[in-house]
Amino acid sequence: MLSQAHSEASPSNTVNRGAEFVATLRLFYPHADSLCEKDFDWLFDCPQTKQFLDWFCRTVSEENVLSPTEVEAYEALLAAGKPILEGDALEQALQTCLQVPQLPSTIPEDEQALRQELQELKDYRD
Repeated sequence: MLSQAHSEASPSNTVNRGAEFVATLRLFYPHADSLCEKDFDWLFDCPQTKQFLDWFCRTVSEENVLSPTEVEAYEALLAAGKPILEGDALEQALQTCLQVPQLPSTIPEDEQALRQELQELKDYRD
């Protein structure tokens, strides 16, 4: 009977792990297609890297990788000198947004009626 530690480190469990890693890299690394998947299998045999790589392959997906368009938008914000909130400043801004009561969306008819009333008040004042 094999121990669990031995079976986890056996080569049969790491077959295709390099392929899984390279597939994850393809989400954001443009040269991932030039990588040889088998070259990364051994990393999953190493206790110092296996836990991270398992997490990385499980966690990184299209949902949490910026698209090229999103990267361009971010770089445009930086180039324009726009502030980029992160860390505590981002958390504080998000909390502030959650505390602000949401206004009901304006109905076009109501907006038109308000514009008309505003014009009538301006005319009355003049």
